[in-house]
Amino acid sequence: MPPHISLVDFTVTDPETAKTFYTGVFDLTLKMEMPDYPLFSSVGGPDVGLIKDGADAGGPADGINTIGSPTTIFTVDDIEATLTKVHSLGGKTVVPKTEIAPEIGHYAYFTDPDGNYIGLTQKP
Repeated sequence: MPPHISLVDFTVTDPETAKTFYTGVFDLTLKMEMPDYPLFSSVGGPDVGLIKDGADAGGPADGINTIGSPTTIFTVDDIEATLTKVHSLGGKTVVPKTEIAPEIGHYAYFTDPDGNYIGLTQKP
């Protein structure tokens, strides 16, 4: 499958309140829920994640997800190969390939030459 935008994360102060808001406004369907991270399916578009502000504190993605700056995430077949291209074109790895869970896959983050954060996911 070619790389595609699979997810947009919004950082929120209260995931339950945000879940009610986005479900009410856009009629999104809950796809999966982890602590402080509801994930919704969006018909015809990328999934929408609501990550609690500070949920990444102390972890490898600390400081990437911030209120007011949604993070776009692409699904790719090979994170390492994609990061090689990122480096060759002036980007930088911020979080290397990291396992989410065996059944979910891996993620990574990089910055483009202007410093924008972009996420990558790779399914198992």
